[in-house]
Amino acid sequence: MRLYPGLSCLTLGVSSVDRATLFYERLGWRRARSASTRSETIFELNNLLLRFTPSDALALDVGAADPHVYAVHSQHYGDRNAISLALEQAEQAGARILIARSGVNGAAGAFADPDGHVWEMVFDPARIPGPDGSVRLTE
Repeated sequence: MRLYPGLSCLTLGVSSVDRATLFYERLGWRRARSASTRSETIFELNNLLLRFTPSDALALDVGAADPHVYAVHSQHYGDRNAISLALEQAEQAGARILIARSGVNGAAGAFADPDGHVWEMVFDPARIPGPDGSVRLTE
């Protein structure tokens, strides 16, 4: 047996659920109001649920000793100009821009949300997202 090779929900421990929710709503993402509660927020993304809950509660829930887990979350875009626009929108929503670079083979940028979670935007001509936003790897 092997683990299922996919991701259905990404849970991020945050210092303030309200602040995290407001930040992602400013990015234009829609909260799943029927599934969200006062102590957690859930967003429906392309083929993925994004859940915010307090860091200490998440650490307790999964038995982690340290509530500050580092992760990078990536999104692929269809052209290099979209990277600049995405970074601009993130910064206007309150993100801290970490990198912005462009080269012959693509472009990338990264920002940290108010809790320090890192999001990377990527334009890779070999990995253009489909209409549903998903990226497929060809073998």
